[in-house]
Amino acid sequence: MKYRLLASCLLLLTGSIRAQQKYEGGSLFVQGFARVIDHGQSIYIDSTGKIAFDTIYNDRSLSDGWVDIDTVYLPQDILQVGLKGKQGVMTVLGKWILPPEYDTIDTQSAEQWTVKKDNKVSLYTAKGFILPFRFEDSNQLDSAWFAVKENGKWGVYYKEKDQLTVPYTYEDIDYCYGCNTKGNYVFAQKDGKWGVVSFKNEILVPFEYDHEHINMRSDEWIESLYKDSRKYSINLKTKKAEVDTCECLPTEDQSSLDTELGTYTGQRRNGKWGLVNAQGKLILDHVYDDINNFGDSSGVVGIVRNEKYGVADSTGKIIIPLAYDYWVEPQCNGAVFLGEKNGKGIAFDKTGKQILTQYSHFNTMTLEDGTKLLGIVQGKLMGFYNPASGKLIAPKYTTLSYYGDAHYLTIGIGDKYGYIDKEGKTIVPPIYDYTDLHFTTGNDLLVKVNLKDKMGVFDIKQQKVIIPLVYDYIANYTDSTILQVTKNGLHGLYDISGKLLCPVKYKDIIAFDTVYSYLKAKDTSKVELFNKRTHELTKLPWDTAFVAYEGHLMLVWEHGKSFIYDIEKKQRVEGAYSKGGYPEYLGYFANHRANILKNKKFGYIDPKGDFVIQPKYDYISNFHKGVAAVYECLDTANRIYKYGYVDSTGREIVPLIYDVPQEIVQRFTEEAFFGEEDAETLVLMKNDGRRGLAGLNGRIILPVNYDNISPEKHGKGYLVQQGDKFGILDTNGNEILKTQYVNIMLNELAGYDGRVSFSFPVMAREGNDDNWMYINEHGKSIGVDVAAYVDLRSLDWGELPMIDPPVVPAPPVTGEDKEPQ
Repeated sequence: MKYRLLASCLLLLTGSIRAQQKYEGGSLFVQGFARVIDHGQSIYIDSTGKIAFDTIYNDRSLSDGWVDIDTVYLPQDILQVGLKGKQGVMTVLGKWILPPEYDTIDTQSAEQWTVKKDNKVSLYTAKGFILPFRFEDSNQLDSAWFAVKENGKWGVYYKEKDQLTVPYTYEDIDYCYGCNTKGNYVFAQKDGKWGVVSFKNEILVPFEYDHEHINMRSDEWIESLYKDSRKYSINLKTKKAEVDTCECLPTEDQSSLDTELGTYTGQRRNGKWGLVNAQGKLILDHVYDDINNFGDSSGVVGIVRNEKYGVADSTGKIIIPLAYDYWVEPQCNGAVFLGEKNGKGIAFDKTGKQILTQYSHFNTMTLEDGTKLLGIVQGKLMGFYNPASGKLIAPKYTTLSYYGDAHYLTIGIGDKYGYIDKEGKTIVPPIYDYTDLHFTTGNDLLVKVNLKDKMGVFDIKQQKVIIPLVYDYIANYTDSTILQVTKNGLHGLYDISGKLLCPVKYKDIIAFDTVYSYLKAKDTSKVELFNKRTHELTKLPWDTAFVAYEGHLMLVWEHGKSFIYDIEKKQRVEGAYSKGGYPEYLGYFANHRANILKNKKFGYIDPKGDFVIQPKYDYISNFHKGVAAVYECLDTANRIYKYGYVDSTGREIVPLIYDVPQEIVQRFTEEAFFGEEDAETLVLMKNDGRRGLAGLNGRIILPVNYDNISPEKHGKGYLVQQGDKFGILDTNGNEILKTQYVNIMLNELAGYDGRVSFSFPVMAREGNDDNWMYINEHGKSIGVDVAAYVDLRSLDWGELPMIDPPVVPAPPVTGEDKEPQ
């Protein structure tokens, strides 16, 4: 952020000053807060001058930048602040999340913060506090259930009924917090031993085990309890508890297997893996070195024994025997399996039957519509197998691309390209240097083809070229029903059936609308019209004609005169503008108005040729939000002009009493009158350099009394200058700060658009040796003044450089931008 002082000569302090809280230094206000220095210590005040906090705990600062707003997660762009030993949190935009009234706030999690107040804990989420401050400690189990602690013991609390369903009995509680399906029980410790307790306080597993937070689950299987250093598998439905005879301790390496395989459970006995279903039935014996569920929905598992791999289904049936060198994995949504043996790829169908035995290199291809194909590579050639239809496309293509279209694949043979469908049928033969299936919007039957740097169009339905390959460029023209072709810099038109509508001889083809187009041939100044509905070409008799950019109207210039021509009605538009002769000039239409020069005077007409503004001005600008600037020449030789403003009806909303400065006469810019494109004000100027502003309705906002006016970029008002003094006015021109200050601190200097940035309360001083005052948006002091400027951040960057006052007062937008040193 850049800061700058607006400096001028000393003004003696006048009037009474109420008692102020004085500080050694102070910063600008950013997002409603400023840093001040009190006896060498930083404190932070709000916009009323009240101390808001005295400590920032994390390495962040208030910012006027953009902050991500999330309704699910807590904000991460935050300041953790303190006041008199209590903690609070605000966003970097200055919005309080939690006021500084809490003992501690743990903000490490983006989902919930742990907040302590008066030695009681609650949990805070994006929706607010989800627990009362009633417990010593707490952990959220799911949306309604919580593990809570009181007097050193844990229980379970049900939020919906504000009820402790499991009393404060246990030394510790654990839960599968990371399980996708939330369980309805907890692991609990009592007298040093662990068991399982339901949310309803039912003892599901007695307290006779050791427990580690490993192999955690939330279904009917318990895999994290140990007794006598032996792991147990316990089914909560059958109550059956079995010793894992591999005798692996939880800290030892067991297997790469995820023991929770969807609705199945991987189980080890004597160091070998088996598979048990949800009912506890053994469906694969404990004979495998590892089991893999592939992480998909194919309903099969990979099995391995003695470094040989196979596949079994959910009933325990062996689909693919243990004979392969690596995992045999499902592909194409489980329709195909791929394995490897002796360095060669092997493919199987979903029944386990080997297919495509003549090939050994495969990959999966996914089309834009989600269709899965099995790619086949043989040497440098490519093909594919479609599992849905059983169709084999033998490898014969050097290029096979399946990106960009839902129906077709791009094929290549050498350096020639075409298209085939999912069944291998040739759609466009691979004989072209380049093909583009998507050059016409909404039409997937036409393909732009290129051969030897010439373009044409191939019709998929007719299976032939319908526009010959002789053109330099082909593109849609206004829509997908007509194509524009270019050859040697000249243009023509075809329809999508391949019929030539306009010969390739025009240097300009411009659309009026969805029906008519303007065509101008290379060797003539004559103009032709093309009707897209009838395909009719009509020659016009005039040498100079242009699109008027208003419906079916054209602007015609002939023999020093101009008129409007209606191409739909095939006649001139007659109106007030043509009475007594046609005008010397007509401009293009914008917002249904066209500039007109008649008898050396400017005005505006509507599409009917009637006057919107009578041609009585020596110049008239374009309209800006319904307002135009108008000139009256007082002295042609010396180019002396007065100006004012008219609305869209021609009513003079600002009289022609203001001066057009010579620099604008010599180098006219509409920004001098209207400001930037989004401005809602009109600039008023006098030759002595004074400025004022009017609204778009002509009401005077600021009288012409100021040497410089800089709008605040966020719409807070205006920084104004009179001589050496500065002030601030609101958007209605009312004084906030009288124009009596030698310095006003800005957040940003004026840029190319002349706008500045300031935040209330602003820092201002009436004399160069005075303290800085903070003045709010009502023009009142907040009761705080500071001896020197400091940066907002606690790191003091030193004195802010000041600009020496110029001999002649200058606008506060000039000079070199300076950064705080």
